[in-house]
Amino acid sequence: MKDYFQFTRNLHERLGIYDNPNAFDPASADPESPRARKLTHEFDRRMRAAGTSKGYKQALSAAWAGIRAKRKAAAQKPSRDAYPWGGKANFAGWWHPKLQPYTFSHANGYHVTQLVKNPSRFSISQQELYEGLKKEGYYYNQRGLGWYDKNGDEHMYTAERVKERIEKEDMDLAYEVQRVAYIKGWLKVYSGGEKTPSLEGIDRSSIKAALREILSVRPEIIDLGGSVEIFEVGLVRNTQKLRWLSGKEILNYLNS
Repeated sequence: MKDYFQFTRNLHERLGIYDNPNAFDPASADPESPRARKLTHEFDRRMRAAGTSKGYKQALSAAWAGIRAKRKAAAQKPSRDAYPWGGKANFAGWWHPKLQPYTFSHANGYHVTQLVKNPSRFSISQQELYEGLKKEGYYYNQRGLGWYDKNGDEHMYTAERVKERIEKEDMDLAYEVQRVAYIKGWLKVYSGGEKTPSLEGIDRSSIKAALREILSVRPEIIDLGGSVEIFEVGLVRNTQKLRWLSGKEILNYLNS
């Protein structure tokens, strides 16, 4: 028979497993990692102390069944959709090697408009967006490029003013705002329809990944002498490089 102190200790361990949202859960862990093996051992020990042998086996069986189910679902489900590179339409959008691509019509604004109107769609926080808007305003202010109200009075740009102009589509480009997306691996793209796809961004690994996806859909670009426009954006303003690649030049770029 357990005394009061044994009962209390076992109760605390049970609470540590079942009621603590941060407690180790083998169903959500990678069983191959050293940390998972260590914590699984601790989980087993606690389960043995907390209940009967039958209950322990049932709980452990359910945990591993959860792991197998998650692995099976992950293997069957594509990690992301392919961008519509083929076809006759020239789709504007944002492309990422790991996140879902985003297409839009220019009737709904420009590339930068999409970032400002829906930053969370691109994993951009409100603070990151604000910093980009503020830097864009600073760029204009430093060059004496203020804005004028209806009375002809000049004003300095603020983050709020830049955001307003982008949302109203008075600005079609905003380097500092787009840079926030570029740094995260996003590319500003056009599918090109039956002509030339266009890729613009900072992350060269993203550009190469997009090129591979394009060639998987349109291998004739190399065989028939097609081309791809690549706009390598610099880490600071006005340091970009424009490349027109065709045929074997595309393969050389991928291998560079």
